[in-house]
Amino acid sequence: MGMIFLAGIVVNNSIILIDFIEKARAAGKDRLSAIEEAIRVRTRPILMTAAGTITGMLPIAAERALGLERLSPLAVVAIGGLFVSTLSSTCPSSTPCSRICEIGY
Repeated sequence: MGMIFLAGIVVNNSIILIDFIEKARAAGKDRLSAIEEAIRVRTRPILMTAAGTITGMLPIAAERALGLERLSPLAVVAIGGLFVSTLSSTCPSSTPCSRICEIGY
């Protein structure tokens, strides 16, 4: 369940970045400036989404949410995974996009 949750958020973040890059490229920007602009513009909403989700899961992870104590391990793992995946989502999704664009896509 936690893997599905994390995969959905990480894939959504990557799709948003790549879509932004493709729109900038269609508008005439070169590859590197499109990638830099996408990372600069989309990083704040990605971080806000992650921060909101992590903040919402903190009471569950701390076992302070009544009736949800059994989900505490899931919340702890989801918080850790979301933190790591959010920090690493900009580079791993933009680097392959850069390489694919370099090939001629």
